[in-house]
Parts: sequence; structure tokens; C-alpha cells
Amino acid sequence: MKKETFTYPSRDQKTQLHAVRWIPDGAVCGIVQICHGLFTCAERYSCFAEELADRGFYVVGQDMLGFGKSVADAGSYGFFTDEKGDECLLTDMRNLFLMTEEQYPDKPYFMFGQGMGSVLLQQYITIFGDELNGVILSGTLRMSPKKLRSMKWHLRLLGKSKLRNRADEKLKNALFGEAQKGAPESRFAWMTKNETMAEAAEQDPANQEDLTLNVYNELLRAVDWTQNNQYLKRIAGGLPILLIGGREDRMTNGGEDLRTLYVSYLQNRITDVVVKLYPGDRGDLLVEPDHQTVTSDILTWLAARAKRGR
Repeated sequence: MKKETFTYPSRDQKTQLHAVRWIPDGAVCGIVQICHGLFTCAERYSCFAEELADRGFYVVGQDMLGFGKSVADAGSYGFFTDEKGDECLLTDMRNLFLMTEEQYPDKPYFMFGQGMGSVLLQQYITIFGDELNGVILSGTLRMSPKKLRSMKWHLRLLGKSKLRNRADEKLKNALFGEAQKGAPESRFAWMTKNETMAEAAEQDPANQEDLTLNVYNELLRAVDWTQNNQYLKRIAGGLPILLIGGREDRMTNGGEDLRTLYVSYLQNRITDVVVKLYPGDRGDLLVEPDHQTVTSDILTWLAARAKRGR
């Protein structure tokens, strides 16, 4: 297995996105593109990517705007772009897909999204789902119409001129309050029971600042999109979807939000949908104590769908 880093231009026309690819030593049996979550970056998935590469999958992922090494300047951590940030992120995902597919046009192509990446990927497949051979959604973010309206109204009151500001306590509590409630001392302990990983996230210099209001604004746009049946009806009916989550993940109400997503896909005639919840796990399944079981399940699912070809 060989690991390489590279860059490519973002749609924002000013940022060079940092990207990573893990290349198998032998023949490539399929492609997996990673869409990372909040407070992290593509290289954080190295262990997972290496295991996939050992099984013949070419794995690629980029740091999204405002995260990891895709930060234009010191003040841009946790900030996407001034206008239509979700569209910019989707375009960046799309461009990485096009570059990778050009290298391996005949190989089955899958995408994996976690947390924020899962929400963006749910939005992505309403537009480009017919080009993929399957998607894996690890966790999700769903909101009641009332909560969604309340958060959007709060952001509108602040105005566009303040979207570069760091999020206030009201927004942080609205999005993460229940997840952090009763959690151990690390503010990232709600993500994983792996104390080493939670502590590493806590100590990461990039995570010392709060997310900007801009990230919350664009996430709400994406959540609103993914909960709209008008857009769900656009997803290709034969697209294989694997939903995974932890039963102790407060962000998904113990996995119940994934079950709700599962039902909404079935109701929209998406037939190859599997949901799997892991007892005792929180949101970051790939670093939980049973992460090897999770990776094994993902590999089994990928191998079965890869056999169907492009």
C-alpha cells in the first residue's frame, strides 16, 4: 500500500484543498471516497483507509474547506465560504470524484461519509447518486421542523455580516447540547469511548477555536435539503446504502435518527438499504473499541456490492 498527498483547487477559487490517496499494491477492485466529519480531516481515517487498501480498494479523501490543511488563512478554521457553502463543498466532492474516476473508469465507486460528511453525502446523492455504486453513511444529523426553524431564525437575526464570527453558546447547545450532556471531561468524549482519540481531538490546535456561524448556517441548509421528500425522490432507486451508527451516539438519539432515515429511504423506493447499530458505541465508529468489527462489516458490504461491477 502506498500513501500519497496532493492538492487541487476548491470552487471558492482561492483555496488549494489538501487531499490524500491510499493506493493498493496489487489490482484495484473498487474506489472509496471519504467525506470526513466535524473537527477532523482526511488523514484521520488512515487506519481505516489502509485496511481497505489492503483489500484492494483505492481510497481517497480531501480536507473540506476550513478543516485540516484546507484552511486559506489563520482565521478561516471552521469557515466554508461566504456564499452557498454547501454547494461549494458538494462541488469539491464532485471534482475529486471526477479526477479519481478518470483514473479508474471501470471500477465500482463508493463514498463514505461520517457526521458532517454523512449529511453532505446525503445531499450529494440526491444530485449524483446514479453515478455511484453505493454509499456508507456513518451517523447523521436530523432535526425536528421546530428546532430547524428556530436555529435558522437565530442565524438570520445575526445577519450575513456576522457569519465569520464564532458560534455562540445558544447555537452550540442547540447542536451539541444533548450530545455533551453528562459526557466525561473532554469536550470530544461524546464522539468516542476511545479516551486517547478524544484527548487527541481536545489537544489538536485546530480545535481550540469554535466553529464559525457560517458552518452552522450551511449545515442547516444541508439538513433541510436531506429531510425534504422533494429531493429524496431524486435518489436512484437501486443505489445501495449502508447506514451505521452507535447505540450510545447522542447526536443520533441512540441511532433512532438512522432508523428514521432508513424508513424515509424505503418510502422513496430505495430498495437496497441496510442499517446496522453497534451496542455500546458512540458516534466515531472507526475509533471505538470494536472498530475492527465495524471495518470488517463495511468491507463485507463493499465486497458484495463491488462484485456487481461498475
